[in-house]
Amino acid sequence: MTSWARPGVKVVCVDGAFSKSSGDLPVVGRVYTIVWVGHWDWFNTSGTAVHLAEVNRKPDCDGVKNPFGLRRFKPLITRTQSDDVALIKSLLISNPVDAGLVPAGVEFSE
Repeated sequence: MTSWARPGVKVVCVDGAFSKSSGDLPVVGRVYTIVWVGHWDWFNTSGTAVHLAEVNRKPDCDGVKNPFGLRRFKPLITRTQSDDVALIKSLLISNPVDAGLVPAGVEFSE
């Protein structure tokens, strides 16, 4: 499982190409909240899957509410998080000594 996929995390649907299904389906570009993450076996494949708070999926003929494959979602990155990552990257690239990556007195060249 990926480290970011856990209950409470907001995700964005990036793959809405579903075959037949019962109940609501995620829509590409919409934001959802993960409420369950786990391993799931489908007919001919298996992998990490999620249940979403905003999607009310009806049970299938066996009475099971099938989750959605995690591959259909990406974590929601807020502007603040993106800005933080950009800032950290710039600090690491422009001044690795001050960032604590290179001990003082050691030569560093890009």
